[in-house]
Amino acid sequence: MFHRLRRLRKVGPAVGIGLLLASAGLGRSTYASTARTLGLVEMAKAAEIIADVTVTNLQSYWAAPAGVKAIRTKVTFAVNQVVKGNPGQTLTLEFLGGS
Repeated sequence: MFHRLRRLRKVGPAVGIGLLLASAGLGRSTYASTARTLGLVEMAKAAEIIADVTVTNLQSYWAAPAGVKAIRTKVTFAVNQVVKGNPGQTLTLEFLGGS
């Protein structure tokens, strides 16, 4: 390693460090992601449904859709008032996690 570093110094410090960093990452996968936070107005525009609801039922269960066992929870809501969309009188959503 030090022998390689001495050879890279002859090329120039900036080029040598760049080559060293590039060679150190060969054969490795790298991943990146970014997340953008939305304001209230943006969330309201993007939402399919906006409603005042009351939880009427919780049902946790085990599922393995991709061969990996995970607990999920179905939450059923009674729709009291609709601001946007057309959810009907009840709305059921499924979440990862539960007890």
